[in-house]
Amino acid sequence: SGVYHAIANGRITLELVAENSYTTVPSTRGQATGKRFYFATDGWGTGAVAAFAYEDADIELYDLNDDTLLHSTSILAGEYWWQVGLEDRQLRLESSGEVEVWAGNTEGSSNIEDLGDDISYAGGRLGREYFLHSLREGFVIFAPFDNTEINVDQKQYSLNKDEYLHFPECC
Repeated sequence: SGVYHAIANGRITLELVAENSYTTVPSTRGQATGKRFYFATDGWGTGAVAAFAYEDADIELYDLNDDTLLHSTSILAGEYWWQVGLEDRQLRLESSGEVEVWAGNTEGSSNIEDLGDDISYAGGRLGREYFLHSLREGFVIFAPFDNTEINVDQKQYSLNKDEYLHFPECC
């Protein structure tokens, strides 16, 4: 059916990976704003991320596959930072101030107004339990903390900080 049930012993974050869409990414605190975010981008158009500053913020964007610092910038409260060309990646964004993050891919142009035409927000229950669908591109579960135990449809996984699981598309 493509529907999965995930339960973790601590907070996890996730990204539904879909062409032509984007996600309002929850922070590691399980809220819409925060200072650390885990997410994936898709290169269907061009992988992209936007960070909206609620406070002055120094932002760093890392590739989770090799911990490479991809981008570093500073933005003032009330401004936003926009980055395209990220393609298919699993990423971590760290910020010194409170920000909100949108991530996905573009359609049409590489401008922010063309960031997908579908939106999702993965809220779940208390950042530990989610019902997920693999959609057309799968989904990614991220562990923001060490010793994270995740049960997905009765199969157990163990992850440490900055590790992730990518579940492919189904059906």
